[in-house]
Amino acid sequence: MIGALRRAYDGFRGFGDYAFSIPPLDEAFLPNSALDGAPVVLASPAADNLCTSGGRVYFSDGPCLATLSGETVGLYDTAITALAGDSAGALAVGLGDAILRLAPDGAKQMIVPPCPGGDITALAILSDGSLAVAIGSEVHRRADWQNDLMLRGKTGSVWRIAPDGTARALARGLAYPLGIAEAPDGSLIVSLAWDHALLRVTREGGTETVLDNLPAYPGRLIRTEGGYWLSCLSIRNQLVEFTLRETAYVRRMMAEVRREFWVCPQLQPPQSPMSVMQAGAGRHHGEIKPWAPSLSYGLIVRLDAGLSPVFTLHSRADGDRHGLTSLALSEGRLLATSVAARGIVELPMTGGPQ
Repeated sequence: MIGALRRAYDGFRGFGDYAFSIPPLDEAFLPNSALDGAPVVLASPAADNLCTSGGRVYFSDGPCLATLSGETVGLYDTAITALAGDSAGALAVGLGDAILRLAPDGAKQMIVPPCPGGDITALAILSDGSLAVAIGSEVHRRADWQNDLMLRGKTGSVWRIAPDGTARALARGLAYPLGIAEAPDGSLIVSLAWDHALLRVTREGGTETVLDNLPAYPGRLIRTEGGYWLSCLSIRNQLVEFTLRETAYVRRMMAEVRREFWVCPQLQPPQSPMSVMQAGAGRHHGEIKPWAPSLSYGLIVRLDAGLSPVFTLHSRADGDRHGLTSLALSEGRLLATSVAARGIVELPMTGGPQ
């Protein structure tokens, strides 16, 4: 009852979830051009779900599991939605609502988490051999993430699956968990895309927001020496934030307009003259200005061990390294899958020029 009254009050005053002010891109998030020109290591139109396992880099391309060298190691009946590995060479492959565990010796185990609805959006093989699993939504499939955002979905969950297959829900009612990393103390750091936040989830199921009010939609994250790397689907946009509050408009837009023309975040710059934000993108004499408002963007965040942002790498409105959906660090190289670049790119490890 109190929660319902609070939401009604926030909606009337424009507070809480109903506020659409966005933090400026300053301090650690100050825009730069560090990602522009990042070299394409491997061309693969649907590359996603980068991970390292046993010293090798793996990624997915639709239903195909491949290595960075281009070798295909698995082909499945459905698109791969998440991927995780460990130093011993084990892999966990998210296949929609199921998980295929691949042991270093070739043994296979199929696991179906006891969660109704949508797809697995993130996986992590934990230090004790358990699996951490994120379900983005119980309503929408992974390919329909924009639907979940526009309807302000909050049906995601995080699970822990023991080596014997026993599953336990650690957190539910989450706003699209899209990344998981194990912290040094054994807790889980989970990115909540629609809440623009990072959440700590303990082994007992306790939760604590450790970073919030991000100016972007956080996605996959990996833990490395000294901190974490976090990829973002795109930056937030005031037009999108305003649109999200207009429920009737959103439902009509979703029913009558093709998804590529919705007022919502995208993973690559517009390819059609009919796309929204053509005027708003500040195109002058055929050139998009880097500071223009944009529905797609490229953003990588370096976090320290305490999960505070240290610096960021950007591909701005006029860039072509947008839609950075996953990350991996291998032999001193930071790699990312980019929808706009149509493949895997190698990123710089420090901030770029302003």
